[in-house]
Amino acid sequence: IKWKIINLEYLEEKDDLKKVVTKLFYVVEAENTLYSASDYGWVSLDTEEVDAESFVSFDRISQETAIGWLHHKLGANTVKEIEDGVLRNLHSNRPAKTKHAVPLRW
Repeated sequence: IKWKIINLEYLEEKDDLKKVVTKLFYVVEAENTLYSASDYGWVSLDTEEVDAESFVSFDRISQETAIGWLHHKLGANTVKEIEDGVLRNLHSNRPAKTKHAVPLRW
């Protein structure tokens, strides 16, 4: 199972802080030699709790940090439910691997 943040939504400014992340868009993927499965989603973050001491500047947010925020927001039970669903889909004899993308010029 691989979690990946695919986009961030942010406020330009909030309480003198710049680029405050408000939403995380994610994909959860699993694959084997024949099949792949994934689930997409998003969560809103509570920006009322943001303070200057714990704030991570936008350019310093790593995948690991954002995934940590995501897992914290979802909670361990929901993370497990999502992963279990992706694994069920992977093992349900779905069609061969597919990928999602748009041209870079878009």
